[in-house]
Amino acid sequence: LTWLEHIHEDYWALLYIRLELGLLATLGFSVDLESCALGGDVGQLTHVSPKTGRAVSRDLAKPYAPKLLALPRFLGGADDLGEGEVTAGLELTGALLSRHVFAPLNRDLPEVRHRLAELLFIPKSKG
Repeated sequence: LTWLEHIHEDYWALLYIRLELGLLATLGFSVDLESCALGGDVGQLTHVSPKTGRAVSRDLAKPYAPKLLALPRFLGGADDLGEGEVTAGLELTGALLSRHVFAPLNRDLPEVRHRLAELLFIPKSKG
């Protein structure tokens, strides 16, 4: 089944994020969200390195958190979809695509991708 076959489903944005991860893999950039780049607890993966595309566990990510990308729980194997997950997923794939696909070509992400992210932006609660 293709992503477009699910465009009318509530979860289509989650599939789109996975589609972008697949695009990165097809282009030769390996994203590893199942093991910790620094050898930490794989049950506590919370961040991703924008340089390597590898996940980092919560404790080992703390000193580098400002430089790392958030790992949405649904990409880490969680069944529930927390608040802000779609936004975090789009930020993750957008940053990786920008850095590893478009920047080497001296280009920015396509404007349509920016608009998609704006349309799907789900603000995080302040509570």
